Amino acid sequence: MSILSRGRIVVFVVVPALCVVSQADARNPRVEPSVSRALATGIVGPRSVSLGLANKNHVPVVVELTSPATPAAIDDLVQRGARLRLIDGKPVFYDRFVPLTLGPSAVNSVLASAHVRRIRSGPTHPLLLPLDHSAELIGLEGARGARPALDRLTGKGMLVADLDSNADVFHPQFFHADAGWFDWIDVNANGVFEPGIDAIDLDGDGIVGASETASWLKARTLSLHWGDEVPARDDVFDPAIDWVYFDENGNQQRDYGVDQGFDDSTPAFGEPIFVPDDVNRNGKIDVGERFVRLGTSKFKKVYVHIEHYAQVDHVFTRGQDLSSLQQDYTGGVYGYSDAMHASGVLSIIAADVPLVGRRWVGMAPEADLLLGFEIAQDSAKSVTWALGEKPDVMLHELSVWTGEPLDGSDPYSTMVDASVHNDHVTHTCPTGNLGGSRKHAWLTISPGQTIVADLDVPSINATYVQTTFNVRGESNASIVLEEPNGTSHDLVTGPSYTNLSTGALMYVGHTASSRGTYYWDALLYEHQAGKSIPTGAWKARIKNNGAAVMTVDAYCFDEVSGWGLGVAWHPSIATDASTAGIPSVSDHCIAVGAHTGHPMSSSTPWFNTPGEVGAVRDYSGRGPRIDGTQKPDVLAPDNPWAAAPNAAAFGGNIIPHGAVWPFGGTSGATPHVTGVTALMAQAGVRGLDARQALRDSAIADSTTGEVPNFDYGWGRMDAAGALGALAAGKPPEVQLFASSLSVAIDEPVTLTVSAVDPDGPSDQLEAKWDDGYDGSWDVPYAPIAPRTLSFDTPGHYPTKVRVRDVQGRIDEAVVWIEVVESTHEPDAGADAQPAEGGETETGAGGSSGNTGGSPSHPSSSSDDDDGCGCRVIASRDSAKHEYGWLVALAVFAARRRSSRG
Repeated sequence: MSILSRGRIVVFVVVPALCVVSQADARNPRVEPSVSRALATGIVGPRSVSLGLANKNHVPVVVELTSPATPAAIDDLVQRGARLRLIDGKPVFYDRFVPLTLGPSAVNSVLASAHVRRIRSGPTHPLLLPLDHSAELIGLEGARGARPALDRLTGKGMLVADLDSNADVFHPQFFHADAGWFDWIDVNANGVFEPGIDAIDLDGDGIVGASETASWLKARTLSLHWGDEVPARDDVFDPAIDWVYFDENGNQQRDYGVDQGFDDSTPAFGEPIFVPDDVNRNGKIDVGERFVRLGTSKFKKVYVHIEHYAQVDHVFTRGQDLSSLQQDYTGGVYGYSDAMHASGVLSIIAADVPLVGRRWVGMAPEADLLLGFEIAQDSAKSVTWALGEKPDVMLHELSVWTGEPLDGSDPYSTMVDASVHNDHVTHTCPTGNLGGSRKHAWLTISPGQTIVADLDVPSINATYVQTTFNVRGESNASIVLEEPNGTSHDLVTGPSYTNLSTGALMYVGHTASSRGTYYWDALLYEHQAGKSIPTGAWKARIKNNGAAVMTVDAYCFDEVSGWGLGVAWHPSIATDASTAGIPSVSDHCIAVGAHTGHPMSSSTPWFNTPGEVGAVRDYSGRGPRIDGTQKPDVLAPDNPWAAAPNAAAFGGNIIPHGAVWPFGGTSGATPHVTGVTALMAQAGVRGLDARQALRDSAIADSTTGEVPNFDYGWGRMDAAGALGALAAGKPPEVQLFASSLSVAIDEPVTLTVSAVDPDGPSDQLEAKWDDGYDGSWDVPYAPIAPRTLSFDTPGHYPTKVRVRDVQGRIDEAVVWIEVVESTHEPDAGADAQPAEGGETETGAGGSSGNTGGSPSHPSSSSDDDDGCGCRVIASRDSAKHEYGWLVALAVFAARRRSSRG
């Protein structure tokens, strides 16, 4: 269903159904082959088989219209025999895509509609191309294991600063998992965790407390900006991306923040919230797997400086008043919440918890964060504040192309470069999204030559237009700016302040940079209603009065179009070259462009734009810098699923807590590099060394062409290569066995690890141990060997093992041991169920595709056991449960887990 509403339902929901198509229709180029297949076989995707949904009488499709859907177009589809999917009696559609089902005779009739462009497949599982997809593209897993002496590189101990918008500091992705590990109570005794039914035993008493029932907090996938839910995930609890929480007041939402009575002393600033640990990665929480509670905020400090719309000038500090930070201070001055942009950026850097079963995990999930949010006449205060905090890595989420020479001599770039030299801070800067906007023109003018540069100022109600001229090679120039009515203004010899023919103001600035750029800047401003900026065809007449060849990089800007097409140079002189903005033009900031990470397709329309994976995005700012210096340095993928703030989207719709949406642009690409450089800083590689390592290891192929170049820089980022590791590789496959699952006090039990490295030497695998499965590793890495344990107190004791290969890739497994006053004989066969191959298996875990699974998860503090390893209500028959527990262990040991996702 739609979460939000703008007076209509805008949802992309496809409910499986099937129909039949003729051979003629099957060959129709307007019918996708996968649709023809479904019409012939009933198989739409994996779910058709796994859920038994294949049915030739109803086929779910998506009709792509020639323009956004209208009531008339939808009615026409119905008249032609299409069956619309309805929610609350309203048709469901997304832009020009309309999901429906077709009967046997409706296909050709629907194709004959003037509204219909083609018939396409609906989304099939899996659809997600989120941060785990970005991680694969950049070789993140190899980078994590690149420094065995540091175990896993997760950004722990690193401080990452971001100069950006405000952020949703309450989003679950922005908390460390440091508030304890907890068992779950299997209320309905089915052996699988179910939110809304089962409980988390927060107080450890083995009984479901009044508020311990776990509620599902869904990571809802939304369309960018508007916030309508899109079907990019299943509508079932997914331990790889979702959370659970305690709805302590029964209002069916997670409460947080000072307005709800919480403060910085409360873990995660609100009602208890937990992350599931799906050790075997089978898509569910089995017996034996636990939950970890979110606690400390990843935000160390947030600086808010607002001079307009609100008067705020304050640093919100973790442990003091961070929980009082508001999501929006300006009332949506941008058209959406103040927290929209930085929430997405910072989740790409540091989202979630680095458990083996989690998917939407940021590049450096255990880093701490600094955020500077400033709405003022300049950003000097936030930049200075952030640099003064001595971050390890700093991200500058802005790109400016007018107002200063673009040769790296501007004040902002100079501050960045000084920070690299003085503090070895690694800075990352997006090149910006000017590509295709015609906001840059490049001219070569011979001595004595005059060139006319045409500039279009369209009727878009712009009240602020800026044109700038970066002149190099010769300083003796004359520049005359001519209005559409012929009124001329000499930018070189004329007054610095004058009126246009309409009464609007023009201000002209000029400077000569320290790097040989002669710079003129003309600002046109409607300072008074009725005195508008003249629209139409403007001309800039530029003459070279000197003896050397002159080059001119001319830029334009208006406050309406932003990165898009608005005020623009004529196509004959416009170019995407040299569109990297400040501060990416600084000498030492790592300049980052964007390549396609998640292309839009018929099944993933929420990914905004199509493109070839790995190809530079059309919008991505290019090099060189205007003095010829190489820009960018590397490219990174765009459009991962990233945090959406629980605040207003466009139109005032409120985005639900914990939601995500695709976050693109160079603003979505650069945080990948920022997060990876945090891992590099953790490994001791910083500043210019980090940049050089990224350059040296970048991926170059037939798509990039010879590098370095001004589109791709040195290539696409290879996170593993930057740390001297391999991007390609598979993790080990691990199982954990116990000589007995039930022992007496002080009776020894031996734990044995069975592990295989599918692409490396298995005899070089190492293991470390977490006794108690509480998140602390008690035994460091050592060659794999059996462990013998004994216990002096009755109870149920878990042990987790982590195994790593020579590339640092890991897998984990868990086993639980019951300790009783004296040993007892289990029911025949229950504790000796043969595994595959006839081997007796008494405990298992891990995430390989081989036999095994998480063993049972009995209470360590309750005498009552539910038979499947989780705590149960006290009224159950204990003997019956004991037998069931042992049977469950055997079943989990013998079953084959699903393969890795």
